[in-house]
Amino acid sequence: MEQPTATAVPTVTVGDIVAGHRVDAVLGRGGMGQVFVAHHPSIGRCALKAAPADSPMGPGSTDVRREAALMTALRHPRIVRPFGSGRAVTAAGHHLTWMTMPQIPGVDLTRAGRLRAGEVLDVARQIADALDHIHTAGIIHCDVKAANIMVERTPTGRIGGATLIDFGIARYWLRAPGPADPSFVGTLTTAPPEALRGELCGPRSDQYGLACTVYTMLAGFPPFLDDGTLQSALAARRFRAPEPLGAVDSALAGFDAVLRRALASDPADRFGSCGEFVRALNSRVVPRAATRPWIDTAPIAMSHATQLRLPQTLIPA
Repeated sequence: MEQPTATAVPTVTVGDIVAGHRVDAVLGRGGMGQVFVAHHPSIGRCALKAAPADSPMGPGSTDVRREAALMTALRHPRIVRPFGSGRAVTAAGHHLTWMTMPQIPGVDLTRAGRLRAGEVLDVARQIADALDHIHTAGIIHCDVKAANIMVERTPTGRIGGATLIDFGIARYWLRAPGPADPSFVGTLTTAPPEALRGELCGPRSDQYGLACTVYTMLAGFPPFLDDGTLQSALAARRFRAPEPLGAVDSALAGFDAVLRRALASDPADRFGSCGEFVRALNSRVVPRAATRPWIDTAPIAMSHATQLRLPQTLIPA
């Protein structure tokens, strides 16, 4: 999980009591709030996510209760279900919204250490299954990236279960859209072109984020490099194709065509589902690609979720 930054940090400190939960430690930050280790007399140890009730990004933009409602509607082994949520006032008088959930064992994928290509594909399979499930429920995650995937290692040292976390900017995609919103909230390195342009997103937008994550885990660097600005991210997707994985290692060359399709600028050119994308990847596995200890993900720097205002003139991706 990404570490806290100066943005979107709620006014909660270790030792505070939030709706009967004692805050014991800071775990990290999510897209729209901060996550703590907490303890409640009834449920015991848990993770508590909190965000300011009044955000400069607009009313309700960091309402954790909304995130909890989305997650409660889902039943999948790779998605945690909240214990509860609500609104609270700290002893210092700070108003916030909160939710609690099980504390997930392991680390996020950016800190998982060395991964074999086969392990990357196994994680992708588990997350694709979770994404297809939420898409069937009419929800899109909107911020699929390595930092939002928790994994734990088995006693033998291999990567085991993977969990999709942080539904802070997730939303229903089947509902009729409201007025156009020129703001972008997400992660530049994994956002699809349609999100960067402020257009409507759908399930294939999450597929794009998953493809960026798979590429990064295999190559050791993201498919599109930019200077951290929205214009640069758009230009990178329009003018620069990802470096072929085959140039990194010949055993990975079979994945290139599959990733090119999942990373297509037009969502209509991508796979029909995340599961279809991962099945296509697995059909291209060669023994050495599956078993080689491939990349150490620890040094990979993933961009923080960022809110940007779209410029008047955009570079079409």
